[in-house]
This record gives sequence, C-alpha cells and structure tokens, in this order.
Amino acid sequence: MLGETARTWLQRWDRQQERYSPDREERFQVVIDIVGRSLERDGTAARPLLVDLGCGTGSLTTRLARAFPRADTVGVDADPLLLGPGAEGGTGPRNPRPGRAVRPPRGGAE
Repeated sequence: MLGETARTWLQRWDRQQERYSPDREERFQVVIDIVGRSLERDGTAARPLLVDLGCGTGSLTTRLARAFPRADTVGVDADPLLLGPGAEGGTGPRNPRPGRAVRPPRGGAE
C-alpha cells in the first residue's frame, strides 16, 4: 500500500470507528491521562516503554507516541494486515510488531 493510499484508508477507518463509538476520542484521552499519571508517579524511566497490545491500525498507539514523545512506543497485533496501513501511512505505531495470541494452559499456571 502506498503512503497516501494508506493514510486515506486510515482516515476512513477512523471515521467509521467514530460512528460506532462516538466517545472514542474521550476514551483515548482517558487512557493517555492514566498513562501520564502513572509515568509521573513512577518518575524513574528516562525513556519509558509503552506497549499497545492489540493495536490494530495503531490509532491509540499513535496518540500515545504524540503525547509521550520521549517514550518508546510499540504496537503489537496478531493481524499484519492491520499493522501494515498504519506503518505505511505514517500514522500507526512507530515499531509495529506482528504478534500472536497465546492460550494459557488449562488448569492455571504450573
């Protein structure tokens, strides 16, 4: 996917998601506020690592990277098709990582 095409697709994706969750931006802001308070309280990491598990196209990951520019921000998702447009469009996670879900063993941890 070319950069401009990817950006257009991501804009369409965000508009579509906003129809299903009209308070989406407010929810993102709550997450950013909580992460910010947690980082302030900890105060020890000069370059914190923020990991967005199940990041999809990187909508939240991108907002976290903008809000905390000193942090290393990583987006992980099992679907490489969702990671691709965000990375190519320049709006997704800076460090997209394909991942896979791991089912815990039955009967709890051993």
